[in-house]
Amino acid sequence: MAISRTDCIRALQKAGAPAVEAAGIIDRMMREKRDLQAAGKNSPQELSRAWSKLQADNKRLAAMKRRQAALNIVRRNEARAFLASVRAQGFTSLDGLQAMLVGSSKRFDGARASISFQRKGIFASWTVPMIRELEAVGDGTALTLLREDKAFHDDVFREMRSPHSTGNDDARAVADIFARYGEQAIDRQNANGSDIRKRKGWTPQIHDEHKMLQAGKEAWVDFILARLDRSRTFGAEAFPDEEARKILRETYSELVTGEDRTRRLHPEDSAATAPDSREQGSRVTIMSKARVLHFRDADAAIEYHDTFGRGNLFDAMIHQLDAAARRVSLAERLGPNPRAMVMSLVEDERTAIRENLSLSEEEKNRQIRQLDSAFGHNRFLPGKGNNWLAELTGETNRAASPTLARAGYLLRSVQTLSKLGSAALASVSDVGTKAASMRVNGLTWGEAIQESVLQYVRRYSARQKEIAGQTGAFLDYLSGELAARWDADASLPGLLADLNNAMFKYSGLNWITEKGRSAMTLWLSRHIGAAAGKAFDQLDEARRAMLRYHGVDAPRWEVLRHMIQRDEGGTAYFAPVTARDLPESLLEPLLPETLQQATFARRVQESRTTRRRIKAGNRRRMGEDPEAARTPLPAAPDKAAWMEARRQAQDNLRDRLETDSLAMLADEVAFGVIEADDATRAVTRQGTRPGTPAGEMWRLVMQFKSFPIAYMQRILGGRRWIRGERQQGLTYGWTARSVGQGLGRDIPGVVCFAIISLALGYASQTLNDFVRGKTPRDPRKGETWAAAAARSGGLGIYGDFLFGKLNRYGNTAVETLAGPVATSMLNAAFAIPGHALRGDWEAASKDAAAIALNNAPFVNFWMTRGVLEWAFLYHVRESLSPGVLRRMERQAQKEYGQRYFVSPTQDRLRPW
Repeated sequence: MAISRTDCIRALQKAGAPAVEAAGIIDRMMREKRDLQAAGKNSPQELSRAWSKLQADNKRLAAMKRRQAALNIVRRNEARAFLASVRAQGFTSLDGLQAMLVGSSKRFDGARASISFQRKGIFASWTVPMIRELEAVGDGTALTLLREDKAFHDDVFREMRSPHSTGNDDARAVADIFARYGEQAIDRQNANGSDIRKRKGWTPQIHDEHKMLQAGKEAWVDFILARLDRSRTFGAEAFPDEEARKILRETYSELVTGEDRTRRLHPEDSAATAPDSREQGSRVTIMSKARVLHFRDADAAIEYHDTFGRGNLFDAMIHQLDAAARRVSLAERLGPNPRAMVMSLVEDERTAIRENLSLSEEEKNRQIRQLDSAFGHNRFLPGKGNNWLAELTGETNRAASPTLARAGYLLRSVQTLSKLGSAALASVSDVGTKAASMRVNGLTWGEAIQESVLQYVRRYSARQKEIAGQTGAFLDYLSGELAARWDADASLPGLLADLNNAMFKYSGLNWITEKGRSAMTLWLSRHIGAAAGKAFDQLDEARRAMLRYHGVDAPRWEVLRHMIQRDEGGTAYFAPVTARDLPESLLEPLLPETLQQATFARRVQESRTTRRRIKAGNRRRMGEDPEAARTPLPAAPDKAAWMEARRQAQDNLRDRLETDSLAMLADEVAFGVIEADDATRAVTRQGTRPGTPAGEMWRLVMQFKSFPIAYMQRILGGRRWIRGERQQGLTYGWTARSVGQGLGRDIPGVVCFAIISLALGYASQTLNDFVRGKTPRDPRKGETWAAAAARSGGLGIYGDFLFGKLNRYGNTAVETLAGPVATSMLNAAFAIPGHALRGDWEAASKDAAAIALNNAPFVNFWMTRGVLEWAFLYHVRESLSPGVLRRMERQAQKEYGQRYFVSPTQDRLRPW
């Protein structure tokens, strides 16, 4: 009689397997049997070997789940302790969850020790040394060759798959570097509960969903099936075509929709089957379970890369490490299943609020409503807590429809080319935000302004540049510049990306941003290093407040202050990279108590005492009754196992110290050189995916709003005019009480901050007017300072509506609200047809020409804007609307007291 699936499951349950696991094991065995039968390998010997292997895999999976369960308990306890500490400092549960996920600008211990910036630290800990090693290969030519030399690129590809196969020593060196850092990423993921096996011949690569869509599903399946190693991919060389095609069709559908793309960064790591539905939420389990696609040789893999891949090996390696850093940062704080952990913590916090006797019923209800709103869903928008999670997990980067996402990208890229050509002139405000950050951390306003300005002209020694490079300075620039395209047809998005990079480079924006960021990083490293000789309670209040803001307490500082490097003159710099060389004696206080030497010695002593007592008892009983049973002796502590666990914990601690320190530097620098982070993107994207109608709408509407939103979150929301030590006990928000307290807590700070912001806004506006041929605005007019406030970013996005007719990027308030793409599309869709229906073809042609000019690439490029206006644009405007130039001159004189160096009504060039 045939044995049913239910009988098999019951048998496993009797053997001790849980019901769900028993069902999963039987289902996997049945699938394996069907695959073997389809491949013609259904002999008893083949089935026995397959089931033996499956049994070993099941044991490995069970061990991984036990490890994940233990890690989950540890992470949960750590998260609960942090949230309890936030509540003890007088802040809400939502403040604590925000701090844990994306960071809070409010001032409390650990407010900035977020998963978001931990990811940046982990990413930098791999990519910074990797880039420095790559720069040393071939006298510094390897990176350039990877970008420009297809033959060298393919040699590296072949060397990664088959070492020493090309005879190219530089390609071999690059392949070794990529392989080593890829293994480091795998090791750290496995340390956090994954079970990713290292694969021989691994190469990083990115699938291009648009190329796959262009080819179509069946063409892609035909192409890749002819190049796969069937034995390694499907388990048998004779695996039936139809079964293989079914698997590859599923893979295609998953790839082009972006479903869990973090598993599929290259052809050798592409899942062909979806993970078990019970494990969808466990990122580390998903990473550990996937059918991979193995190519038969290097040439087949290169052919796939050329046809359906994107970027080069460096670009793919950066993507691979970024995805790994995202997974590690989530697992190290939230365990194997981040979303489930967060929702569990939310429920715990609801209970803690209800049981908090110090809160009134009204306050309890308010805080619970905050949590419900943040982590629930209303009819139209997800809560902001869900948006934070969507950014952290990378969900908002995965296109639901590559075609629609590509179209939106094209529209936004054109707007970037047409609108941000003068963004470098707006970067003058970085001087003020950097100075504010330095003042918060201990300098006076005078010292801070002087240091901020000199950073752009100061020359740094080779050693100082090396130290700055070790902390991640220049990393964004390098990764962006080297992400070259191999596309033979120069597809439009790739071309627009290259044009955007070129515009930012030649406009000076890249230099200004990276010079400011690297110099600020070096200053902060020196600022921390200068206090290395002091204990935590001996530090000045500003430094101590900054460290506590990033989750550094006294025991941790005792370790961090030994992470020092010195330049040629002996100046000390805080250097996260030195965490790798910290001795065991320094790490001892930060290890778990069970792994500390004193604890183990106590356990050994207690074990000896217990064993002696039991032996004495046994001897006494045997003397009284020779037939009495002896009490078994407990096993002595396993020193070898304890030493191995201690070694692993020390290695993990060194990794955490390095990455947390890199994250602290990067986050603090981002207060000086403002940039969008996950908290900002949670607002601009609203948790939506690209390639969805809602996702593309939010991306179009929110274009160019990242800076003002980040400014509001970090500078205004964080009260960065108040020195760090004076923010203790400050209330935050936009109520009259909070705003009044924020302005009154540090009156000299707020006055100087306002003056500096206005002055820099005026300087930025003056530079912009100068390149357009105008005199400076009259400082005696109120409109001048209102525009300066908006230009500086000092009022965030609201300044564009309250005072400025143009924002810092050159857009009107209406464009700022609706987004430049929406404004142009509305004008084209309604204004022009409206004129045409009324028969006013002249007005229709004027609007059409205005739309075309306003959206022309490079039209706002500051180096050529003035020449372009006098040579062409003024003439076109005057031709379309006679008298417009004279009205423009009168308006500038009336509102701002300005005149033109050369009058456009009389002296413009006439091309025809």
